[in-house]
Amino acid sequence: MYRSFAVIEFEIDGTIRHANENFLQAMGYSQEQIAGKHHRMFVDTEYARSESYAGFWARLAKGEFFSDRVKRIDGRGQIVWLQATYNPVIDRTGSTTHVVKFATDITNDVEAEERLKEGVRVMLGMISNSSGLATDISSASDQLAATAQSQSDRAAEMSGASERIREAISQTADYGDEVNRQAESSGQLANNGSGLVRETIERIRTLSQSIQTASQTVLRLHESGNQISAIIAVIEDIAETTHLLALNAAIEAARAGDRGDGFAVVAREIRNLSERTRQATSKISDRIQSLQADTTEVVEIMRESGEAMEATTTHADQAGSALQDIVSASAATVEMNRRISELLLEQSEEAQALTERVSIVSSSAHESANATRQIAQSASGLNSVSQALREEVLGLQPTGMRSEMAISETT
Repeated sequence: MYRSFAVIEFEIDGTIRHANENFLQAMGYSQEQIAGKHHRMFVDTEYARSESYAGFWARLAKGEFFSDRVKRIDGRGQIVWLQATYNPVIDRTGSTTHVVKFATDITNDVEAEERLKEGVRVMLGMISNSSGLATDISSASDQLAATAQSQSDRAAEMSGASERIREAISQTADYGDEVNRQAESSGQLANNGSGLVRETIERIRTLSQSIQTASQTVLRLHESGNQISAIIAVIEDIAETTHLLALNAAIEAARAGDRGDGFAVVAREIRNLSERTRQATSKISDRIQSLQADTTEVVEIMRESGEAMEATTTHADQAGSALQDIVSASAATVEMNRRISELLLEQSEEAQALTERVSIVSSSAHESANATRQIAQSASGLNSVSQALREEVLGLQPTGMRSEMAISETT
C-alpha cells in the first residue's frame, strides 16, 4: 500500500529512521544521506530555528496527528510541496514510539495553483484598473465635454472678435492708404521746396559774387582817391611855390620901376591864379577826404555784407541738405506706408481666414463635446462590465483561493 506514497519514519525527536524509494526520489536524496539526520534538513533555516518548529515536534511526541500541505527543501535546494500526514505510533502503554509520515508530491499542483492565483490577481488588478480607468475616463470625458463646450463658446466669441479685428484692420488699411497719399503729397512739396532752395542758393551765391565785385571796385576807387589826394598835394605844393615866385616877381617889378610894370601885372595874375588853384585844390581835397571816408564805410559795410552772405550761403546749403534729407525721408515714408498697406491687406485676409477657421473649430468643439459625452456613457458601461467580469473571475477560483483573494481584496 506504500508504493504510491512517499513514506519516511522519524524518532519522536525528529531523527530520521528510514525512507522509502518514493520519498528518496521526490526529495533527491539517498538512504545513506538522510539516515540518522534530523528532519530540519528538509526545511529552511529560519523555520528550523523557530519556536513553531520545536512545538511541532513536541505535539507529535505527545501523540497529536498532523495533516497539511507543507513546504520542504530537496537535495538540490529546490522547493518541494508535499501533501503530508504525520502519524504518531503509540504502543500499548500509550507512549509514542516513533512517527510515520505519508506524503504525496504536489509541487506541480501548488505551482499551477500559484500561477493561477497570480493570474487571478493580475486579472483582478487589470479589472480593477479597467474599472478605475473607466471611472476616470467617464470623469475625464465629462470634464472634456464641459471643456469642449466651453471651447465651443469661446470659439464663438473668438469668431466675433476675429471679425471685429478684421474690420479694424480693414479700417486701418484705409487710414494707411490716406496716410500714404498724404506722405506722397508731402514728399512732392518737400521736393519742390528743395528745388526752390537750390535756386535761392544759386541766386544768393550770384549776389555774393556781385557784392564781392562791387567791394573790389570800391576798394579800387578808395585807392584812386588816395592817388588823387597825393596829386592834389603836389598841386598845392606847386601852387604855393608859384605864389611865392609871383610874390618875388612883384617885389622885383616894384624895384624896377616903370620898366617892371608889365612884369608886375604878370606876377599879379600868376599870384591870383595860384590862389584860385590853392582854393580849388583845397575844396577837391575836402571832397576827396569825404569820399574816402564814405568809401571806407562802404567797404566795411560790403565786407560785413560779404561775410553775412557767406553765412547765408552756408545756412542755405544746410537747409538744402536738410530738405534733401526730408525728401529722402518722405520717399522712405511713402515706401514704408506702401508696405504697411500691403501688410494690412494681408492681415485682413488672414483675419478673414482665421474667422473661418475659428468657426470650424467651434463646430468641431461642439461635435467633440457630443463625442465625449458618448465616451462617458461607454465608460460607465465598461465599468459595469468590469464589475461583472470581476465577479465571474472570482467565481472561477477554488474555494480556498476565493476566500484568500476576497480577504486580499478587502485588505
